[in-house]
Amino acid sequence: MEASSFIAISVLVAALFVRGPFLLYVTFIAQSFGSMAAIPPGLLGGITLTPGWIAIALLTFQTIVMRRPGRAALVSVLDPKQLGLLTACALYGVFSAFVFPRLFEGEVRVVPMRVMIRAAVPLTPTTSNLTQALYFLLTVATVWTAHVFARTVEGRRQLLKGIMIGGMAAVLTGVLDMVASTVGLTAMLAPFRNASYALLVDAEVSFGRRVVGLMTEASSYGGLCIGYLSSIFLMRTGYVGRGRTWSWLLSLGLIVMAVLSTSSSTYVALAVCIMTIMMAATVDTLKVGVRGIAPISLAYLALVSVLLVLALKPDILDGAMVAIDQTVLQKHKTSSYAERGYWNQTALDAFLGTYGLGAGLGSLRASSWALAVLGNIGAVGAFLTAAFIAVRFSAKAPSGLGLDRLHRAAKFALIPILVAASLAGTSVYFGFAAAVLFGLISGIANAERTPVEAGRSVVLQARAGVSPQSQTGAKTFT
Repeated sequence: MEASSFIAISVLVAALFVRGPFLLYVTFIAQSFGSMAAIPPGLLGGITLTPGWIAIALLTFQTIVMRRPGRAALVSVLDPKQLGLLTACALYGVFSAFVFPRLFEGEVRVVPMRVMIRAAVPLTPTTSNLTQALYFLLTVATVWTAHVFARTVEGRRQLLKGIMIGGMAAVLTGVLDMVASTVGLTAMLAPFRNASYALLVDAEVSFGRRVVGLMTEASSYGGLCIGYLSSIFLMRTGYVGRGRTWSWLLSLGLIVMAVLSTSSSTYVALAVCIMTIMMAATVDTLKVGVRGIAPISLAYLALVSVLLVLALKPDILDGAMVAIDQTVLQKHKTSSYAERGYWNQTALDAFLGTYGLGAGLGSLRASSWALAVLGNIGAVGAFLTAAFIAVRFSAKAPSGLGLDRLHRAAKFALIPILVAASLAGTSVYFGFAAAVLFGLISGIANAERTPVEAGRSVVLQARAGVSPQSQTGAKTFT
């Protein structure tokens, strides 16, 4: 076993027995090590388990066994109004992974998840069916664990702190990648890049090298940054004191790193993120009144300032325009675009060729989360996924706890993340950041009403000048 793998496993196992939220924070940090195999793939038949997946499994175990969340939290995985639809989708996905590749074997052609073949091959059962089923179940476990944390005041505070710590890890690993590349020491990062799947860590564009952090490729790193950026900035009202200042500084750092990834899907998601931020600020202004006017005023002031600078010095963005032209506007002329378009077409063909049932979870890759869902788990899986998202977005925060604003912000934060997944997602599971936000939204909608929480909510509302009967303007304590 490599030293890096041994250290990773040791830290994760030790964190399991540490009291408090330490393992939660380690789980957020571990998401930035997407190109690292915590257990040597050779010991698992070529399967790669990153520190992030193992941390999620341990955190779920710790939450069930050590935190004892109670019957209500455990039943939430079966309740259609909470997480039941996602659970049903996961169970159907596992069923499809073992049945459909055999049922439709040889009848449709797919681009496999792990086999490095450019062309489509006849459908057949592979180890990817097993690994993708495992990843999907762990994604559901992430949603449930975040749901459990979000049900209490202390749990919400810990979740928000974990998101910030994860954002810091994303920025730091990006900086580490940049520095190592600049000084010619990329070989030092090899222990963190030992996954069994293909890694595109040395990709370059005409104006420089793409920043990938310790992820598998630029688009993965860009998606990681977008996930944390969207969550931290849109839910910044959940932070107090220095946490509020850090949320602004960290958001700026994540924007810079997302731009340096030079991923076209990341650029589109970043634009959507900015529009979502302005939309959320507008909604807050309408709902909260004068207390919510600062964010939108700053956003519009920044926009006007940028336009004024461009009017006075129009050539200032020449370099940026070259980058956008090459990574976004000219994307359709690249071999990468053609290849990813081929993946999507093959996934759609597999969906149609299996009569809408799908080829089975883990059978194929796509370059769009939506098409990956259709191609792998078919119309049934797509319906359950869409129904789950609709239920979560339609849910409301309970009255009397002052959680409306945080609940609404978490929903807004999901929009850029789901857009990014729809543009570049290769598999059925929707990613760690989205899973945490889905769990947060569900947990808030089913928050516990303890006397302590109710009293604390009243005190905070009084400090904010809001009556207990009017919850929309209450300041969130997390």
